[in-house]
Amino acid sequence: MKTKLLTSLLSLSFAISASAAWTTIDNLPGASVDGTNAQTSSSTDVDTSNLIDGGTGTGASDKWYTTAFDSAAPPVIIFDLGADITMDAFAVYGYHGNLNNGASNNTISSFTLEFATAAEGSTTFGQSYSKIDETIDAKFKNSEFYTSDYGQDITARYIKVTITGNFGGDIVGSTEMNINVVDTDVVPEPSALTLLGLGGLGLVLRRRRA
Repeated sequence: MKTKLLTSLLSLSFAISASAAWTTIDNLPGASVDGTNAQTSSSTDVDTSNLIDGGTGTGASDKWYTTAFDSAAPPVIIFDLGADITMDAFAVYGYHGNLNNGASNNTISSFTLEFATAAEGSTTFGQSYSKIDETIDAKFKNSEFYTSDYGQDITARYIKVTITGNFGGDIVGSTEMNINVVDTDVVPEPSALTLLGLGGLGLVLRRRRA
């Protein structure tokens, strides 16, 4: 009974305080990105590294795109975050074009996300977390982004992005992809500290009276 009470008091004394912030993947130590599909060009102006550098402009160094697009053989991008990172959302930016006020038919319209921890490795996905399927209803510009909310905190090192659709263009592209990193700290709850403090005071008084 005493052990149970002690556990209850200790559980009250701490609370998880979580904050999140959008993070450019290139800012994570040891992070990298790789396009694993033959459709993904490796020339400088369309290199996948442009997806993690924070640039969302219209210049050649700000965007990534494929040399073609075939939904039957969709391009795959794998992000290595350098270590297991806790996150709760993923952002996909649009692709610059001259249609629809800057939005392009080559913008991503659907994609899937799969995850793997450092222990699982970059070739084994879907063991710890289920695949997330996303469909985007409308085109958006290079400076705008679509957010995939995981619905939970996911801790993983590798993110596999499979691009399954665009808005009818002959290629597919994006200016940036980043993650919402969750920063979790253990913080004492003031009310719980007060409770424990009063309990300690009671023990001291009892000892003095004895």
